Amino acid sequence: MERKIGGKHIRRTREQFEAAIAGAVVCEMPLDHVGTFYLVRGRADEVYLNFYNDATNTMHSSWHPIMTLSAPKVSGHALGTSTFLLDNRLFELEDNWSKVRFMEVSAAVRERLLMQAGKALGRIRDAGKPDFTLLSSDGHKVEVQACLLKSLWPWFGTMLNANMAETALKRVSLEMRRSTIEVVLRYLYEEPLDCGFEDAVSLICSAQMYDLRSEMLVNILPNTYVSGAQKDEDEVVRLLGDLALLYPVDFGESEPEEEYPRQVVDARSLESRVHAFRDFAAIPAAARGPSPEL
Repeated sequence: MERKIGGKHIRRTREQFEAAIAGAVVCEMPLDHVGTFYLVRGRADEVYLNFYNDATNTMHSSWHPIMTLSAPKVSGHALGTSTFLLDNRLFELEDNWSKVRFMEVSAAVRERLLMQAGKALGRIRDAGKPDFTLLSSDGHKVEVQACLLKSLWPWFGTMLNANMAETALKRVSLEMRRSTIEVVLRYLYEEPLDCGFEDAVSLICSAQMYDLRSEMLVNILPNTYVSGAQKDEDEVVRLLGDLALLYPVDFGESEPEEEYPRQVVDARSLESRVHAFRDFAAIPAAARGPSPEL
């Protein structure tokens, strides 16, 4: 999650800040480990975004109104320091809070963004105008909506928030082929999953680089089919499943009081499995013979 707070910086005490927004707040939006963002009514129906930093005694305010609002209140949620869900609109503030973009979202999408639930995100994948390009390793372009994808994919959001060259160019090259990128997007947008074995291998090998979470891999693997024959095919599939289950250990994640203790993983064994998958993925499908009857 991005931590840099944008907007105009105005030195004020906490008391001065609270006095300035008294009676004008239309929504408060707390964000874990950051603080509370405020939507504050200005002139007429103009609404500004505000934040107060107690550590520096600084008030942050958007340079311009981010919306107009005639109603006395609005339902809002902070998804990041520049990304906000206000009623049925997803807002993205850019360029130090000087510009704002927004898109309409359905009730199901809203639920998905807030609770990682809901079943209709796939319906709007192609509804809005794409504004960012993912370049695959096999030379294809995959068009996406940056504002929405940023809220669903931590790696993509971090890349945008870092203001790297890719952000300005509105494109980024990924070390994944197009079919693998499509699997990632289908998962994020909750579309039906259909994953080839080579793509599953690619996801395992790319998991750390692109912050692909363990629950994603566990959900994708049961939908994996094998497209090429290999003598130890069954064993490879089992190892692939093992990797998905062991993935959190490899990344050093910690969870409170698990019902079942995790298996202790031998790092060398895990590394050798990854290399085996890399070698397998590099073999052209035609060289493996016809697909088996499954």
